[in-house]
Amino acid sequence: MDVVELKSILVKYKGYKAVEEVGLQSTEEKMLSTIFNLLRVPEESVRKIANSNSKEEEYSDLDEKEIYSIEYIKALHNSLENNYKFYSFITHVLGEAHDNWIIENQDRLDSRVINKAYKFVPLALLDWKDVSKYVTILQPILNSLDSASDRTRIKEQFKKDRILFLLKNTIYSKESLLERMSKPKKFYGQFAGVKDNKGQNIIDKLGKEKVVKQIAEQVDERIDLNLANQLKEVLEIDKNNIGGIYSRMADERKKCKYSYVENIGQKKFGIRKSAYPRIDSPISEILFEISKSNIIWAPNVKRCNYNYTDISNSSYRYPDAVQFVPFEQCEGEQKLIEKRNRKIEKLAKKIDKDQNSKYDESGLITFVLLNNVKPVVSKEKNAGVNKAQKPEIIQIEITKREIIKLGYLPQELGWEKKKTALINSKRSVLISGNKELGFTDKKTDNEKDEFYRRVKVDERNYQKPNLGKDNAEGKNKDTFEKDEKSR
Repeated sequence: MDVVELKSILVKYKGYKAVEEVGLQSTEEKMLSTIFNLLRVPEESVRKIANSNSKEEEYSDLDEKEIYSIEYIKALHNSLENNYKFYSFITHVLGEAHDNWIIENQDRLDSRVINKAYKFVPLALLDWKDVSKYVTILQPILNSLDSASDRTRIKEQFKKDRILFLLKNTIYSKESLLERMSKPKKFYGQFAGVKDNKGQNIIDKLGKEKVVKQIAEQVDERIDLNLANQLKEVLEIDKNNIGGIYSRMADERKKCKYSYVENIGQKKFGIRKSAYPRIDSPISEILFEISKSNIIWAPNVKRCNYNYTDISNSSYRYPDAVQFVPFEQCEGEQKLIEKRNRKIEKLAKKIDKDQNSKYDESGLITFVLLNNVKPVVSKEKNAGVNKAQKPEIIQIEITKREIIKLGYLPQELGWEKKKTALINSKRSVLISGNKELGFTDKKTDNEKDEFYRRVKVDERNYQKPNLGKDNAEGKNKDTFEKDEKSR
């Protein structure tokens, strides 16, 4: 079985209509090849199933090849359903198709004025109108695999992917985008080794100053790069998608190199060992995805130490070692979520009537970006990160009134008063409303060093995977034993 055969059986047995427009056929082919490679199923096992089902009444008029083709499509569908998070899978395929478009159109980069320069960026920085054109090609393919998709859900997932991309790459304005694009080997890492007909690396072409300027200017005109606005939008999308953390059980955890860390972000928000854990404060899925991307959602950042662990797996593959589970799917959590929703509804009604300025007090949600910071193992009391490893801090300004209207309690987002939480550092940036306020730099070098000792990468609370009693030691011994008994 190859991509050509896959396309032919989808056309013959599932009514798939192949793309006729010549300019879009390579996009269709890329999507099919990506799906084929990701969902690849063992042909021998499909053949065995086909042989065992050949006597079924529905197959009575079909020959061996036809039965195999139908069973192969079913196997692809099952692979998608069982192994991938559907809408993240979709945006991944869309991203592969768009990267393919960039490669095929790289000759445009040689022109003085680049035709559609705004398209020479990762998918997350495209306008939805451009993304929707890819969706129009992909949806019929998914339908032919009996995996129907909702366009609105795809758009919501795309917006979630965007906020993750912006945070991970510290992009919050046209200027910050220009800065990231000026380092093309990092920004366009997916094109490493790809060359044009003349043997020139596409990454080098994308990194030219005139190219970077044209792309950044056009992107800034088409999408809102302000992180505050992007975060508010995805929080509103996820306001009813509240849940807890699910961790895979012991045997599977060993395979996934499962690790346990306490206190990432909030009091007891972290990776828990029980199947459906209770957490002190519910969390929305987007905040879980952000924390999973090594971006610590960090209230009390001035006063607390935050631990680092790489719990990231593929963003589209399922199941991960650690997963988000909506409370509506959890036994015994309905009362908690109902109580939370009543409290938010009560507050929403109150702020509509009450114009008290306390609800309009300026506050901050703080993110510590650890995706480029390596763990430091040290027994020293004040061990932290060296100067090259200092994490970047992004603080987004928002009022209590805005948070409640979005459908959250301020404490759920780690909201703090601005005068308490504001960080003054060259490595921190404050973003507010529709205007990026820029860097603040009022602290002395000694004060900055003290701050970075507090926001440190520390493995003292690290717990190894459950490989036996010998690993239940150290600072987390009681927690380990308690969780093992509860299981």
